[in-house]
Amino acid sequence: MGFSSALQGRVAHEALLLRLDAELRLLDAMKRCINQKAKCDKDYAIALGQVAQQGLKVDRADDLHESVINTSA
Repeated sequence: MGFSSALQGRVAHEALLLRLDAELRLLDAMKRCINQKAKCDKDYAIALGQVAQQGLKVDRADDLHESVINTSA
């Protein structure tokens, strides 16, 4: 198995190298994009967790509003 005779010349070799370089640049760009998306998703999850924690604190404060144990005092 090998290249066809049309791909064995210098021009074809350079064209293949250019194609491979373009593919490597594309993969590098995809890697950066995926890493950025993972970072954004992680930051979003952290922020969402913080909002949920704040919501739980508000819910607990409402539960203790009429209680003898009041955290706002």
